Amino acid sequence: MNFLSNFDLLSVGLTTAAIGFLAFIVYFNNRKSVTNQAFLFFACITIIWGWVNYSNYQVHEPTMALWLTRLTIFFGTWHAFGIFQFFYVYPNIEFNFNKIYKFLLLPLALVTSIITLTPLALVRVEEYLPDGRIEKIANGPGMGLFALVVFIFVIGAISILIKKILKIEKKQRTNLCLILLGTILTFSLLLPFNFILPSVFGIPQFIPYGMVFILPFIIFSSYAIIRRGLLDTKVVRTELLAFGLSVITFFEIIIAQNTVALVFTIVVFILVSFFGILLINSVRKEIKQKEQLTRLSKSLKKSNSRLTQLTHSLERANLRLQELDRQKTEFLSIASHQLRTPLSIAKGYL
Repeated sequence: MNFLSNFDLLSVGLTTAAIGFLAFIVYFNNRKSVTNQAFLFFACITIIWGWVNYSNYQVHEPTMALWLTRLTIFFGTWHAFGIFQFFYVYPNIEFNFNKIYKFLLLPLALVTSIITLTPLALVRVEEYLPDGRIEKIANGPGMGLFALVVFIFVIGAISILIKKILKIEKKQRTNLCLILLGTILTFSLLLPFNFILPSVFGIPQFIPYGMVFILPFIIFSSYAIIRRGLLDTKVVRTELLAFGLSVITFFEIIIAQNTVALVFTIVVFILVSFFGILLINSVRKEIKQKEQLTRLSKSLKKSNSRLTQLTHSLERANLRLQELDRQKTEFLSIASHQLRTPLSIAKGYL
């Protein structure tokens, strides 16, 4: 394979690895956190959407290409909903969704995504490129609903993030500002190149580069996490190592000369990425256990110090009791002597 002619494949692969590593690192940090779950959902939808984008660009059969285009906007709906949901729950560990979310926003995303799979959104293929790929598709009324829903979710997500930036403490504001900047850059690229040009002007050539347009969000989010010390340096080094190995194996896919070599390198890439994620999770667990042991050690030291103080207090109290017991014995001895003397005198007179 030629490297330059497969730049789109390279971009999809590298971005998939970056999103996957970052998403699972966040998720494994606290699996019960609704924020981490929302981020993982967004990341998985992004990865699926990116590969559908790429496949859509590679297929030349009209019917299959039309369905892949429909799947592209199907996952595009959930992609917009995913980032809205992520910003909506961030940074809570637990979250109670209100009725607007449950009975309006979620059903709206579901209905819209289903419509995108029907001719109501994309009717038929009208024009083809010289190589047989789709150049222009006739749009149905469902595309208007799709555009409106995506616009609502994206603008709503950005608005929620801005409100949280204004309310949060200044020390934590920089992280959110970096994430906001990455989000704005990402959707500034996605909306024109992956929606407006294909759906309005019938120009789908930029669709396979959708994953490249996600990179600003990934880069700025990663930079915010690492720069502000939200990840341990050991985890960062492990992540970079695993990501580097994935990049190397993915380059093998790009330069594969035959189908057997291609399949083999793809399997190796998947295995390297999978075990890389497991390695990162293992390192994170190790660091977490060390932190717990450190806290337990400090707690034991405090308890031992307190126990030592109590022991000294008990020793002083015991000495005091012994002194009081000695004084009591002396007092009783003197009192007994004083009482016996008058009695002896009286007995002598009798």
